[in-house]
Amino acid sequence: MNPIEKQKALLVAGGEDLPTPDRMARLLDKADYVICADRGFDFVKGYDFPIDRVVGDFDSSSRLADPVYRKIWEEKGTSFESFPTHKDDTDSELALKILLNMGFREVIFLGGTGSRLDHSFSNLLLLEAFSKRGLDVRMEGRNNQVRFLPAGSYELEMPGEGVYVSFFTLDPEVYLSLKGFEYNLDQFHLVAGTSRAVSNHILSPHNRLEVRTQGGGGVYCFYSKDGNEA
Repeated sequence: MNPIEKQKALLVAGGEDLPTPDRMARLLDKADYVICADRGFDFVKGYDFPIDRVVGDFDSSSRLADPVYRKIWEEKGTSFESFPTHKDDTDSELALKILLNMGFREVIFLGGTGSRLDHSFSNLLLLEAFSKRGLDVRMEGRNNQVRFLPAGSYELEMPGEGVYVSFFTLDPEVYLSLKGFEYNLDQFHLVAGTSRAVSNHILSPHNRLEVRTQGGGGVYCFYSKDGNEA
């Protein structure tokens, strides 16, 4: 087994929806490897933690276009990998491909959502795409955490007070069962466009989620809280 498979990477992209500064610091401290996608570097550089790698076309960061500034960080051990502005993949997808090729199996993805709804939607779809390639990507912002769960049986972590749990799918043949929730389900045929699995609550730490599918898909699992929650 590649030793890196047991390590966790932290990817920071350019979306403005980020965890609180304290949460950011804890995630940076726990990460085995930190990679930034373009402007994500601007969100991390003020913390007193090393940045291993920065990738992208450097068209959105306030400082990365300056080679003198990059040299300062290179002397700290940060590597920079520049890509053309006209390319097939977003900077976030490039970063995830790099992590997958390095052998990582778990990634926390920050800055995946923000004012650009097109980028936010694209990044959410990446969770499923990379799950099918063996990379568990968990996206986190200030009020939301999202991961993709392929077919299987799960016991979900009890969230904090005021946190809703919701499930969505793009697969036409997904059947969802929930036990230990406020609203339990038994082999419910979950399809895109229904709100039946929105705004649930986990009541038991010994809950059970079962995802059955015939098409190799799964469900998006959201932990969400209102914006006025601490």
